[in-house]
Amino acid sequence: MKPSPEKTSDEATADVESGTPMLPRDPEHFSNGESSMGELRRLLVGSEQVSDVLPEAVSKSSQKNSQLSEATLPIVEKNIRESVLRNPRILADALFPVIGPAIRKAISAALSSMVQSFNQTLEHSVSPKGLKWRFEAFRTGRSFGEVVMLKTLQYRVEQVFLIHRKTGLLLEHVALDPKDTQDADMVSAMLTAISDFAHDSFKTDEDATLDSFKISGLNVWIEGSPDAILAAAIRGNPPLELRETFSLALEKIQYSFDGEFDSYDGESDTFMAARPVLEECLQFQAAEASEKTGRFSPAHLIIGFLGVLLLALVVYFGWDYWRWSGLLETVRNEPGYTLTDYQRGWVKHRVSGLRDPLAGKSSELLSRNRYDDGDVVFSWREYQDSNPQFVLERARKTLNPPPGVKLVFDKGVLTVEGTASDDWMADAKRFGPVITGINEVVISENGLNDLIARIESRKVLFKCGTTKISGDPALDGVSDDLVLLSEYGPFELEVLGFADRTGTPDVNEAISNKRAEIMGSELRKRLGDKAVLDKIKITEMGSKTTADECRVAFKVIRQKK
Repeated sequence: MKPSPEKTSDEATADVESGTPMLPRDPEHFSNGESSMGELRRLLVGSEQVSDVLPEAVSKSSQKNSQLSEATLPIVEKNIRESVLRNPRILADALFPVIGPAIRKAISAALSSMVQSFNQTLEHSVSPKGLKWRFEAFRTGRSFGEVVMLKTLQYRVEQVFLIHRKTGLLLEHVALDPKDTQDADMVSAMLTAISDFAHDSFKTDEDATLDSFKISGLNVWIEGSPDAILAAAIRGNPPLELRETFSLALEKIQYSFDGEFDSYDGESDTFMAARPVLEECLQFQAAEASEKTGRFSPAHLIIGFLGVLLLALVVYFGWDYWRWSGLLETVRNEPGYTLTDYQRGWVKHRVSGLRDPLAGKSSELLSRNRYDDGDVVFSWREYQDSNPQFVLERARKTLNPPPGVKLVFDKGVLTVEGTASDDWMADAKRFGPVITGINEVVISENGLNDLIARIESRKVLFKCGTTKISGDPALDGVSDDLVLLSEYGPFELEVLGFADRTGTPDVNEAISNKRAEIMGSELRKRLGDKAVLDKIKITEMGSKTTADECRVAFKVIRQKK
């Protein structure tokens, strides 16, 4: 063959600009120096020429074998890892449209399955058959809910269709009974048409698919993947866990036939290898044969009525026993009562014992324990309780102490404090020991004398040079002691105001008088009870003498009878 004539450099440049690189064929052309080598490098690795050739080369390589994918897999994995380390949000945003619906669908299926299992367990928990199943659960070591699921479920997967998602063509079909199978291609077209109709007729997302539909007693469940749709015809009442079986089968087919899906051209023979996976979906579950008795049969109604009646009786007698136990405990702990005998009846109860006339009413004991007056019959015999509260009350009623006399009872000794006539004192010493619980009567004025001494020893401080109380807690003690003093009879309390040695005599006297008035006003306000003020007369007196402290003192004067 005759060699073609050599082209000039201008012609080569024109060929490059036109997009058709032409290499010089004369070897001597490469010996012209570095400029010729640079021109050759530019022609071989020019970005425009590589961009035209690279896509076609990658496509042919992927169709030929998987060497290119295996070679680039480490690079892609490294790039993804570097992208996640650099900015995880990019990958998260890209996967969000896929992960969100998948999570929601999984949660919804789990909750629906839980509710269905709970409803079935609740329905059979108290029936005769439920009791039988509880015994079986105890005997086999299974949970009651598991036994209920095994006994009540009844379904059969009759046919499974594998359909190409983009074209709607049938890829593979398996059936439990091939004799009952209709034209599989026609069924596949019908399912595709129904799905397209639902998608076009309602406002749904572009990726939304039909999950299920029902024709009489036949349920059709549909699961989808990026390239395929699995449709199962189920007769009966299938559990929601069956969807997980279909999803796993479709995921396995999608992974195993990923390349076949990409190169699918209408020929479905390749997908015959998926039949074992589809046949695993042909599951069934048979339930026990149940008796043909209605839910509201006479036997069930009688059993239900007796059960409700028994439950009502148990609740009533349990509540009544709780009330009865509380009533007995209240009687035992109540002052003035002694329980000797009791009897619990069907309608009325009986309680007998001893009761002090000073004790509380029996009706109060009943109301505290939610009983009516006619529910319990009491039988009490009168006695005198040795409780100090009742002993002191009986002594007051029997001895009738005059004003100025206070009775104190402790450990069998009745102490008379205050002043009274000699005749009354003699009667108290003679009749006191006759009262139940009193062993001895002691006449003493020590309590009154100690109280007066304590009041007169108290002092309330003021801020020097002012008429403001310094907040001394002694004021609270004075008011409390005056209340006790009023029980002994009429007294007069002199409030004495003092000033320190600073200041002129006139100023000190004015401050003393003002302090006495303020203290008297404060005591009257604190002793607002009229009975106390009637027995204690408060008199304010300012002192002309000076003292070491800015204070107010008190003096108790016993009034003559």
